Amino acid sequence: MDETDPMNPSGLENGHSRSGNRVLYRMNSNQSNTSIFENVEMAHDELYSGPIAESLPTSVSAFSHRRPRADSTASFTYYHDDLEESQNELTYGNDGYEDAISDDIGDLAFGVDDDDSSDIESGRQSGHFALRRRSSTQSRSSVHDRLLRTESTRTTESQYTHGRQSQKVYMVNEDLTIVVAGFRTSPIGLALYILLSVSSLGLAWLLLRWLPRWHVKLLGRPSALSECDWVVIENQWGELSIMKVEKKLYGRPMSTIFGSSEKIPLLDEEHDPIVTELRMLNYRYVRLYFNQQTDRFILFSGWKDPNWADIKSVRLGLDSDEKHVREVVFGNNDIDIEQKSIPRLLVDEVFHPFYVFQIASLILWSLDEYYYYAIAIFLMSFGSITSTLIETRATMKRLREISRFECDVRVLRNGFWRYVSSNELVPGDIYEASDPNLAQFPSDGLLLSGDCIVNESMLTGESVPVSKTPATEEALQQMDLGAPTVLPEIARHFLFCGTKIIRARRPQDDQGGDGVALALVVRTGFSTTKGSLVRSMLFPKTSGFKFYRDSFRYVGVMAMVAMLGFVVSLINFIRLDLAWHLIIVRALGHPGDPNSRLLWESIDDSSLRLDEHTLLPLPASQDVDVSLPYNITNLRNYSLAISGDAFRWLVDFAEPHVLHRMLVNGKIYARMSPDEKHELVEKLQSIDYCVGFCGDGANDCGALKAADVGISLSEAEASVAAPFTSRNFDIACCPEGRAALVTSFSCFKYMSLYSAIQFTSVSFLYATASNLGDFQFLFIDLLLILPIAIFMGWAGPYPVLYKKRPTANLVSRKVLIPLLGQMLICIAIQATVYIAVREQPWYIPPKVRHDKSNIKNSENTVLFLVSCFEYILAGVVLNAGPPFRQKALKNWPFLATIAITLLLTLYMIMSPAHWVAHLMQLTSTSGDFQLFLVGLGASYLVCAWVAEKLVFQQLARAVGRLKQRLTRQPKKRKLYKTILEEMRIDSLSTV
Repeated sequence: MDETDPMNPSGLENGHSRSGNRVLYRMNSNQSNTSIFENVEMAHDELYSGPIAESLPTSVSAFSHRRPRADSTASFTYYHDDLEESQNELTYGNDGYEDAISDDIGDLAFGVDDDDSSDIESGRQSGHFALRRRSSTQSRSSVHDRLLRTESTRTTESQYTHGRQSQKVYMVNEDLTIVVAGFRTSPIGLALYILLSVSSLGLAWLLLRWLPRWHVKLLGRPSALSECDWVVIENQWGELSIMKVEKKLYGRPMSTIFGSSEKIPLLDEEHDPIVTELRMLNYRYVRLYFNQQTDRFILFSGWKDPNWADIKSVRLGLDSDEKHVREVVFGNNDIDIEQKSIPRLLVDEVFHPFYVFQIASLILWSLDEYYYYAIAIFLMSFGSITSTLIETRATMKRLREISRFECDVRVLRNGFWRYVSSNELVPGDIYEASDPNLAQFPSDGLLLSGDCIVNESMLTGESVPVSKTPATEEALQQMDLGAPTVLPEIARHFLFCGTKIIRARRPQDDQGGDGVALALVVRTGFSTTKGSLVRSMLFPKTSGFKFYRDSFRYVGVMAMVAMLGFVVSLINFIRLDLAWHLIIVRALGHPGDPNSRLLWESIDDSSLRLDEHTLLPLPASQDVDVSLPYNITNLRNYSLAISGDAFRWLVDFAEPHVLHRMLVNGKIYARMSPDEKHELVEKLQSIDYCVGFCGDGANDCGALKAADVGISLSEAEASVAAPFTSRNFDIACCPEGRAALVTSFSCFKYMSLYSAIQFTSVSFLYATASNLGDFQFLFIDLLLILPIAIFMGWAGPYPVLYKKRPTANLVSRKVLIPLLGQMLICIAIQATVYIAVREQPWYIPPKVRHDKSNIKNSENTVLFLVSCFEYILAGVVLNAGPPFRQKALKNWPFLATIAITLLLTLYMIMSPAHWVAHLMQLTSTSGDFQLFLVGLGASYLVCAWVAEKLVFQQLARAVGRLKQRLTRQPKKRKLYKTILEEMRIDSLSTV
């Protein structure tokens, strides 16, 4: 695809993501479907919050349950409320027509469309094109029955003239809200885009690639969804996808796409029109089809054939014509993940802002004749890109191998049995479940005859095999494929895609005469349960990791310091009357190592009983011996073991404070579905716990992705979803959580201080148009910084767990005050030697040249040598030890590196060989000044060590107390600590 195509702004997603089953409510709207009006407020937040049948494992009956996600603070750029309201008035404003239809059809149930329901399309749409007469015996209080909606208020004239340009779609299975906005390419904008890209030598193309909103603003012209050529999809987290609208000739009724209920013949022509052109979006492997009646894209899930009324008619299967039509709508029955080609991965990696900065730095260093340094950085960048490409390709290949499955299936087609590929299955197909060659189910289905015993551990985590029985007429009618939960009475007959067949038996008394176990295909591809699991692995919840956010804030502060240095250097170079090309190269030259990027990859008492409602300890029973030793702490000395059913009930019905108390006292969680594991992780995170999760199967993938630290204990499905994979398959693989955090902070502070030291050295030298030499840069970055930074992280965890946690805020006073203090000490040491060397009789001043920098001078030599001490000894000072990590004396590689680098520095100070002095561009110094340099290095170690361990920590506490007095704000505490304190006070007051 042409790079100028608005559909291909290369840094955007490829248009695939999570989806969910469609439902006409939002998870956080507190709406219930127990009434004919869908805006009735209820006391809970879930679609179905009642307890599930105890006869079935939670993991089977509640597999699809989803948790409500915290609201995002992002606003939707491409959603226009005013336009939506005016269009709603146009769509629903014909009151006279509504009254007439109501009089004609009597007790038909009409939905009430409010602003939310018209703006947020969350799911099942059968009621939009067909009306159903409700049975008087049907209970309206069932939380599972679909409540009918209709668009009968619309006239034929208004149905096709809406012109809606944007809409909201709620994806219930992912608890994700997206906005779809239609666009067409502006010819003027496209011409301007090409002109800017060519005239700027690709810089404009690069900027618009990084800034997709600008890309859309320049190239896009808002268009109605019914006529647009491409769309912008924005989710609640501000992530953008630009996708082309796929168009196909269709010529079939609308009900074949969205399904329908019983049709009323008088209204068929109006409510089930012919769709001449099929308009489709494929957002993160979930299809959205354009509905010309509602004038919006409808989430395509939960489709159910209206002909699935009885078992007998369903067992007839499909003919070839119907199969081809459904194949157009549903696509192939495969879970095939798009795998980027190597050239595309290379382009995405090379044009990342980090590597673009690398390329610019290489050009600047080459222009400044730093050829060796530029070559070294180029080789390091090339190795980094290569390793990233290999790792990405390997991960995607493994995930694709896990998700893809293809086998031969015996299918009833045109009244005859034949073998076809499982990829050719479509909803409505009948296949033989008792085929000996069938090892696992190729799609979500319903067992019609025979019986099966299946292993659902891959999806649910349950190790106990599950028995499946044939579906009844009632189960077929009650099956709701759009619901987020598979009901217990349906789960007994439901065959989940990807589950393994242990045994499949033919029916003992088959009245149909087939003599085989039959299964009905109801969902295929990414719409299946396995497809949803794969999507959750591909597109996890957006991480809001605090360390990552703080790092960008810190980099922003450092960028302002660098900008200040740029301005000062520019003024100084102009004062020295240097050549303009040298001024630009020097002023823009960044003294830090460009590879310094952030890497972060995140029942003792048997007599104790609990209240069945509050889960709080009950008073001791009367038959307990009151003479037993009494200890008030026993009232608080209890832990909870929570099953999936109990957890589900507490989340749905319990008061928030009861749920919170359960979370802080819960120690064992068992028999939980994958979604409940995921939700448990998020609930623990909501009370400020830092959560680690270990998993060994595909059913753990969602929780592994949601956890702050996810570790896979196998090399199977879970290893793809987890950030880390352990080769030691037990939970002993993770003993050092706090040590890892302290190590990350130490390395980050060291790299920051290293950049400040080099920035200071270069700034002093810039005052006389000098600079560090090519091999001096190489010696610092490759022989000093790189090994010290690597081996600094090799220290193991302290054998005893400390009672307090280390700071987790990168921009807190506990981090910034010591870091700024260390910078001031380094500046003072370099300023001292810079002033002292000018007073020496052997001082060689720099010779200012207007076209080339002078390297070989006394200022360069002494600043380089004393800064080497600072680089080395800063690693010693900032290398954290007890109480979180082992002592530095046990880190032998680090000690060896420190010793070797110190010896090399002393060698260059005292008596370097002639070739070494020539290579490093050093000048000679006196013996007294050599001892002075060594003394400055020792003084720096003493000052930095004492200040880091004693002064700066006390100063940080004093600043904290001063801030608290000035702002009069109480100290912010973790929520779980507050809960524990409240429980302790309550237990004391009870006694």
